[in-house]
Amino acid sequence: MGRAGLLNIIENTVGFYYDDPTATPPAELRSHAGATLKAGVAVPDGAERIEVAESEIAVVTVKGPYSQIAAAWKTIYGDFLPSSGREIGDRPPYERYLNEPMVTAEADLLTEICVPLKPLG
Repeated sequence: MGRAGLLNIIENTVGFYYDDPTATPPAELRSHAGATLKAGVAVPDGAERIEVAESEIAVVTVKGPYSQIAAAWKTIYGDFLPSSGREIGDRPPYERYLNEPMVTAEADLLTEICVPLKPLG
């Protein structure tokens, strides 16, 4: 985004993850890297639009280095989902990066881990 001169049109960056890294060989893992655009901004040429459908989501916010993100995923999948009785929805989970590592101290980085949930009932 930076090299393409598009940083001024994004709100934050995101990563969508389609596979379980504990069950999928690394060479077969699928993901999308992207950004949420500011209101009224058209998707730039050459970019793909991915809509995030409205749904209930489980969210863990990580404050600190990106190396702590794996533990947050384990919290959602290993603790929250089993204890809550909730199930993963039909949309891919994603990470939302709320600030930029180029201008934010590592200890102050904020990342949301978001897992869409199946509706209750």
